[in-house]
Amino acid sequence: MGGMLLRLRAWWETADRTTKTVTIVGGGLFAALLVIVFYTSSTPNMEVLFPRLEAAEQGRIIQKLQELKVPYQQDSDGSILVPAHQVMETRAKLAVDGIPTSGALGNVRLDSMGFTDPAALQDEKLRVAKEEELEKTINFMSAIASSKVHITPGTDSPFADLAEPPSASVLIQLRPGVTNGAEVAETIVHTVTGAVQGLKPENVSVSDAEGTLLWDGTSDTDGGTGIASKKRQAELAEAARLEREIQAMIGRVVGSGKATVSAVVEMNFDTENVSEVAENPTKNATSSATVTESMQDGSAPPAGGVASAGGAPAIAGGGTPGSGNYQLSQSHAVFGGTKTTSQRIVAPGKITAARVSILLDQSAAQSAKQIEQYASNLIGADGTNPAFKVALATAGFDQTAAEETKKQLASAQSGQLMQRLISLIPVLALVVVGFLVVKAIAKTASNNSSVLVAAAALPGGRGGFARVSNVDGGGVPSEAMSTAIARPADVSDEQASHQARVKRIRRAMEREVAEIPEKFDAELEAILLMADERPESVALLVKSWLLEETR
Repeated sequence: MGGMLLRLRAWWETADRTTKTVTIVGGGLFAALLVIVFYTSSTPNMEVLFPRLEAAEQGRIIQKLQELKVPYQQDSDGSILVPAHQVMETRAKLAVDGIPTSGALGNVRLDSMGFTDPAALQDEKLRVAKEEELEKTINFMSAIASSKVHITPGTDSPFADLAEPPSASVLIQLRPGVTNGAEVAETIVHTVTGAVQGLKPENVSVSDAEGTLLWDGTSDTDGGTGIASKKRQAELAEAARLEREIQAMIGRVVGSGKATVSAVVEMNFDTENVSEVAENPTKNATSSATVTESMQDGSAPPAGGVASAGGAPAIAGGGTPGSGNYQLSQSHAVFGGTKTTSQRIVAPGKITAARVSILLDQSAAQSAKQIEQYASNLIGADGTNPAFKVALATAGFDQTAAEETKKQLASAQSGQLMQRLISLIPVLALVVVGFLVVKAIAKTASNNSSVLVAAAALPGGRGGFARVSNVDGGGVPSEAMSTAIARPADVSDEQASHQARVKRIRRAMEREVAEIPEKFDAELEAILLMADERPESVALLVKSWLLEETR
């Protein structure tokens, strides 16, 4: 570890100003990026702890969260959010302290009931507990954000004019995006009437937080204006369904914004009870009878039957013309049969009329026939019933709004692309700085390999002659060696000139060493020269060498 620190220190001492600047800036950017990544990854996912509280309740909860050192967020609608993994734990801790005080306790209130409580107080506690339990049940619905239930108990009396049935009022807050408020209200009515004994749907009202009446028991029950209201809602819902399907088909065929669809639907909400009786007779008679009536004047008829003179046929009664004979036969047969009686109820909601109007853009006129055929098949318009009809017309649409929308969309997409590029700038800057740092370190390492032989070229022109002595004591460096060593150099010069000077020094030293190899140590002389000029750097280098040798 010590050797590494010494190397870093030696590298820092020998590095130039550019390398130091790049290292400092790159390190700062890297540290900032690490901080941003850590902050982003450490931000917890927040979930709702308590929705829509009063100001006093918010203050009590926030104060307790600060005491518990739980991070929180406060929304503008009064909701308080905490980290998702701490929701249940925080609720339990707050419940121990009775926070929030306005929370629905439900059946927990029954634990506080005593035998000595007056009957009126017990009834009130039971009513409040039932209201809170219904609130909890309603809040379980995915379409409900919160709810409030009020129940008015009925009054029993032996006198009919004094008895009052129970009633209930429910206030709900729908979650964003919920559009089937009427269906949700009907479900709530069934839930409440099933939980309160004697409560009927006509005595329940449901409204939302915006003040819209979703269910009025006096009109939404069967009969009266309730049927008219349901009929109108069903007609509007069916018309909206037809418009959506036709509009979606046109969008897939010719593109969006090329047509306007309007539909009108009429329904029959009359409830019909139809009874039918069918009689099916049997093939064989169950009984039969024959009655014969005859009358004679006392004379026997001629042989071979009664006949008229000249061979005339017998009369219908069996006598002859001019005689007093008469005969009549009657047959009666009784056939059995089965009788079938059927009764059926025609449910309300049958579509009796549907008219669709389509205005198509002129640019999509080539698809008008196919679109009209599709709409006709959808509503069952075959041309025989004038109540089912599709009308299609073409016209040139104003494209100003569409073009403006396209421009805004393109602008939004370019803005998103710019934001993505901006978010990538720190990463790109870090990569560039890292590349520059690595390049600078490699450059410094290559320069350190020749620093000993270039010691005579120290910055500032402070280099001197090397102390060289021979065995005769009169050795003097040659003119080439003296010139090469005495020539000052500036390490901040360009790399090409520096390398040229190093090569010249090496060639000069090689010639001198070749002449007196046993009397001159070029590396030692360079180290001694560098030790005179920069003793601290030489000490660091020597110390790092010693540490490497001891390993």
